[in-house]
Amino acid sequence: MKKKIGLLMLISVIGAVFVFGLILVLIPIVQKANMESNLSHALEGYFERKEDPSSAQKNPALRKAMERYNQKLAEGGQKRFTSPADYEIPTFHLADYGEPEECFGTISIPKIGIQLALYNGANDDTMMLGAGVFANTSLPIGGDSTNTVVAAHNRYNNVNIFLEIDTLQKGDPIYVENFWETLCYRVKETDVISPDDFQHFYIEPGENLLTLMTCYQFPNNDQRYVVVAEYCAEP
Repeated sequence: MKKKIGLLMLISVIGAVFVFGLILVLIPIVQKANMESNLSHALEGYFERKEDPSSAQKNPALRKAMERYNQKLAEGGQKRFTSPADYEIPTFHLADYGEPEECFGTISIPKIGIQLALYNGANDDTMMLGAGVFANTSLPIGGDSTNTVVAAHNRYNNVNIFLEIDTLQKGDPIYVENFWETLCYRVKETDVISPDDFQHFYIEPGENLLTLMTCYQFPNNDQRYVVVAEYCAEP
């Protein structure tokens, strides 16, 4: 009887170890699947809205409001970054103009094969769905004296997002699609900075810039990698 009890206990322990090991294997697989699903659904949601006849592309009031916002920033309204709240919490809201979601469009980087929905504000919620536009930087419609700063996780839940932007070189194209047009930017320079260095995130008079930012270098993430791109006339 004692041998039988001991054998059952051994089998139970082996079974528990097996189940625990199986859970450890499955967790990252499930996390990756959920993250990929989030990114994919966010993109699909944007394109469905854009195809809707009542979408923002039929909303000239929104376009004008975005232009006015960018102009105000360019004329001295861009404040200095002193805390995460300065770039996480938007001061412009698409909901004020009838939009059901705070999604501006998409960002595409052909060299690394990535396309992401582009959300308002760079915070944990938006970066679970795609990339986030820094609050207190230019809205993604281009124009003179603008600098749209876009942040995303480098790798999250086993999915590479902005992980490979450090492979971008001068001249590589990056595309930003909003409700009205697709803007082309080409890489101008790259840099590695500290988390409290915001030098690349401010508007430069007369320039039309797109700036990408992500944590660096995975998995330590104690620095930030920055890609600065300038507008080009490519259709």
